[in-house]
Amino acid sequence: MLMLQDLERGRPMEIDALVSAVQEFGRLTEKPTPTIDAVLAVVRRLAVERGCYE
Repeated sequence: MLMLQDLERGRPMEIDALVSAVQEFGRLTEKPTPTIDAVLAVVRRLAVERGCYE
């Protein structure tokens, strides 16, 4: 919920700490994370478009 509030308010988002970290754990344990990969791609794109992520 907090990431959505940040996005709606144009504030910097903690995408890497909250979503990228989960993706990285999957890679480290050699477990596929297709849902996280898709969510991360969509969230990053929205955030970049709205100026909340670099």
